[in-house]
Amino acid sequence: MSIACRHCDRHLAVVPRPLAVHRLLTQKRSGRRALPTTKKSGAPVTYGYTEDLKFAVEVFDEGGNLKEVLARLHDLDAARAAYTACRVKYPAKIIYLCQGGRILRRSDQDADANFR
Repeated sequence: MSIACRHCDRHLAVVPRPLAVHRLLTQKRSGRRALPTTKKSGAPVTYGYTEDLKFAVEVFDEGGNLKEVLARLHDLDAARAAYTACRVKYPAKIIYLCQGGRILRRSDQDADANFR
């Protein structure tokens, strides 16, 4: 295919561009399709996936305001272990073990006072 140049009598060769193919279809690792990655860091993009982390270990101030989330976990046993470890590491902070909106344990109201 060629196009005539309007400034001169020469013809310009026009090469059609290849069709764009989504990166998800072109990247393969060990025979399986790989997730698309970000351009900046190369980390996999996991849009569309939701985490099922029901339990959280959170730090609150004296006014009841959330200051930080120390852990988010799926399993209750792991959440209890994380709560116990956080109580040992941060004995002066008010730490909650929560399941959604429910408070399962609270460090300043626990019967187990041997952490402080």
